[in-house]
Amino acid sequence: MQKFLINQVSRLPETTLDLSWVYGYRGKDCRNNIFLLPKSNEDSDELIYFTAAVAVILSPTKQYQRHYLEHTDDIKCLALHPDASRCLVATGQCAGNGNGVTRPPHVRLWNYNTLETFHVINAAFDKQVVALAFSRADLGAHLFATDDSSDHVLRVWSISENETSPPEKIQEAKMTKDQVLGITPHPGKSKRLVLYGRNHVIFVSFEKDKIAKKSGVFGNVEKPKFVTTAVYTPSGDLLTGDSNGSIVGWNGNQTNFCISNVHQGGIFSIQIDPEGDIITGGGKDGRIVATSPEGEVLDETSLPDYVGGCRCVVLGRNGTIYVGTTKNAIMKMNFEEEYSTIMQGHFDSLWGLATSKTKKSQFLTACFDGRIVLWDLDYHKPVWTKVYNLSFRCAGIHPSENIAAVGTSKGEWLIIELENGEILHRGADGKKEAISVASFSPDGSFLALGSHDNNVYLYHVPGFRRAGRLHGHSSFISHLDWSDDSKHICSNSGDYEQLIWTAETCKQITQPSTMKHTPWATSNCTIGVNNIGIWPEGADGTDINSTSRSNNGNVLAAADDFGHVRVFEYPARQAQAPSREYREGGHSSHVTAVEFTADDKHLLSTGGMDASILQWTVVPK
Repeated sequence: MQKFLINQVSRLPETTLDLSWVYGYRGKDCRNNIFLLPKSNEDSDELIYFTAAVAVILSPTKQYQRHYLEHTDDIKCLALHPDASRCLVATGQCAGNGNGVTRPPHVRLWNYNTLETFHVINAAFDKQVVALAFSRADLGAHLFATDDSSDHVLRVWSISENETSPPEKIQEAKMTKDQVLGITPHPGKSKRLVLYGRNHVIFVSFEKDKIAKKSGVFGNVEKPKFVTTAVYTPSGDLLTGDSNGSIVGWNGNQTNFCISNVHQGGIFSIQIDPEGDIITGGGKDGRIVATSPEGEVLDETSLPDYVGGCRCVVLGRNGTIYVGTTKNAIMKMNFEEEYSTIMQGHFDSLWGLATSKTKKSQFLTACFDGRIVLWDLDYHKPVWTKVYNLSFRCAGIHPSENIAAVGTSKGEWLIIELENGEILHRGADGKKEAISVASFSPDGSFLALGSHDNNVYLYHVPGFRRAGRLHGHSSFISHLDWSDDSKHICSNSGDYEQLIWTAETCKQITQPSTMKHTPWATSNCTIGVNNIGIWPEGADGTDINSTSRSNNGNVLAAADDFGHVRVFEYPARQAQAPSREYREGGHSSHVTAVEFTADDKHLLSTGGMDASILQWTVVPK
């Protein structure tokens, strides 16, 4: 056994991380955020979109990703420059504050080929940048942005053809007290655009010295609660989709016609295909509908139920349609009812993560969205997905790789078959309190379940007959570790306490000093002598959510409430040990879990509210 000295000085780890794949897409609460890059060809489409603080460029056919990693918090909107030769994109983010660092909302202009940042626009945005658009008639000479202030201020910048010249703000004005959902520029008039959202369509024109606006008048058309999307036809006629499921045509700021009941519920996206037909996506009914300008339904197809409704429609080539969904998936479809999932993500708070210890290419996630997913990290796709009417909080894989345990937020736990996700056993503990940890012993003979009722419940495997209850903590159980010989359990609780137990008797070891030479199979407990150095100055006991020791025992990864993934030399016994930190362009929320893969070639991390999974390549030096 390797000996560690308490006075050993921690060094910066030689290991580094490279972000290699991002699982997820932000469709739950964002829109108009997938674009087909113009440089793409029929053999290799490239899509650009975002999730968490990462802008992702994905080739669905060639299965590669590139990542823009300069944002510091959630990206909320994206705009693609109409001049393909410039390869220019704008992304806007929300404000953030954590670990004493303020991250203001701003817009970044960057090149999607080189991933080089040209300019950062800080313009006293309030809360978040909610909508972006480049002008179209003048080939992107202007950039428009709206924030989430109480007056939803519209700002206009002049964009130089020379990337080295910074954008010049030429105008700004208050727009509306109501929520703004998007901006659509006029295709033929460079200084015209519309804003749309709750209770409004606003027609805007601007000059150097002023911005003028007119509210849309619905006249005989039933005014919707929300105007949810807007597009100009090639001839310059405006079409809007709304929460009534209607397509509305406009003449100036007056309604001209209405095609009612195209969808059951709101129309979240609307596009015009090369033949002039109107392609719409329904957020509630999940249908993609082709409608003639005269209102005749020409064709339709539907999304599978498990991906939710339509959030964003992108017209590809040869009849291909890319659809971003309300449950954070991206689909490739056509009207022949052929579809495939090219990106799947979770869409609620994600805490459950477990890696296989022998099947190097698989890992398991369990989420508050009711989904359990077994992933293949080589092909970056689910092996299977199961959806239950439960909120999952944790996951653990048995050493045999045949079964896994998942715990819920209401005290229920499931044993599932790892091959197909089928339920083999159900149990419940903890007076409907959350099961926050599920951990099998290294020899596979026990399952330990840490509960928010302050207890650890121990079960025999197989059969899942209760072996006992570990009672002694005065706060919820946060983390568990097993000794190498499966005889002892180390537990952490929410009041920063560490206790050690004998598994056979379920009794606490009252003199933990007798265990100081015990080798532990994992280092998941965030509070312990080998993890002292992971805690930043001023942190409380809840700021570190997860730790994982590499299987070779050299590196410790830690995930915290501030969006950081950090790697340390193991053991990290020196206070505030040096680490390599990965924050910008990664998770935008608290990072809930980290796990090394069996071969230590990858580290996986999960975001809480950003619901994303990041796959890092571990690069030894």
